[in-house]
Amino acid sequence: MAREAKIYFHDDLAEYLIETDHGYSFSYDENYLKKTDLKEATAIC
Repeated sequence: MAREAKIYFHDDLAEYLIETDHGYSFSYDENYLKKTDLKEATAIC
């Protein structure tokens, strides 16, 4: 069963972290990308 974490940046939904049986995936929220300068939205992996 997959689990999903919603990640907020300054009270805006920014990203999703999804854990599945096969590992993890990370993606930006589509609406967040439309309104955000990507230089602000950096992830440390």
